[in-house]
Amino acid sequence: MIYTFTFNPSIDHFIEVNKPILMDTEVNRSSKEIFKVGGKGINVSKTLNELGIDSTAVILSGGFTGQFICNEIDKMKCVKRKSFQVTENNRINVKLQTEKQTFCINGQGPTISKEIQNKILDYLKTITRNDWILICGSLAKNMNVQFLLEMAKIVHDRKAKFIIDMELEIETLKKLKPYLIKPNFYEFENLIQKSLADEKELKESLQLVIESGVDNILLSMGKKGAIFANKEHFYQLSQNQMKAVHSVGPGDAMLAAFIGKLYSGESIEEALKWGGAAGSAVVSGYKDIDISTIQKFFNQVKVKKI
Repeated sequence: MIYTFTFNPSIDHFIEVNKPILMDTEVNRSSKEIFKVGGKGINVSKTLNELGIDSTAVILSGGFTGQFICNEIDKMKCVKRKSFQVTENNRINVKLQTEKQTFCINGQGPTISKEIQNKILDYLKTITRNDWILICGSLAKNMNVQFLLEMAKIVHDRKAKFIIDMELEIETLKKLKPYLIKPNFYEFENLIQKSLADEKELKESLQLVIESGVDNILLSMGKKGAIFANKEHFYQLSQNQMKAVHSVGPGDAMLAAFIGKLYSGESIEEALKWGGAAGSAVVSGYKDIDISTIQKFFNQVKVKKI
């Protein structure tokens, strides 16, 4: 089973305004609105669901926003939900799209007690060596790196795969020893604390991170595609250039399709193509992607081994 953990899920409120923004006391009126369940782990489960791959979405839910999130997850045929109830509301994130700019305002989310954290750790002890554990997105308030280290120990003791998509320092990754990390380019430069000037520096930096204890890296690079690297392989993914309509979640979709296809027994090359297609599908529009949209972009993705 693939388990996705989302510690700070949200309702994402997308607002489109097709007129110039008015300031101060003036009223702006939306031309379009969409409410979607947010959170990187949930996004991964949503994409896996469209690919027909089973997953369990582990979330922290609270209040009226938490109920909405649970209801939306329960509509997905291939997703089981495991909720841990918290006392405060889950957050609401506002994504405002104007003619020229996008503004994102993310809520803080609830504070998570030690009691709830211990329940999560106890639940994690039920996994087996065949399971893949994905920790995606930010930690909630009152969670810290020590909690992640305790999670990692449980996963490694059970010989399951530990996958991380969150911003962490390199010293923390050395201790966590993940099977795979999925930074974007900006996050990767923050991780290595260095601006990369060319492809040679990029390759060298990827190898240094791998030598620190990370087995695999899936580096998403927006319009430039993606790179997959480990000790034996280096793959470059490229895709047709297109206008990005929607900028929230393409990396989550890429990770989901890549991991889902690897989990299902596909090769690295094939999994990367599915990952690239899923990412392209997300940026093509505001609506949730489906398998037909992913397949439409599949043949536009090229993967070569370097």
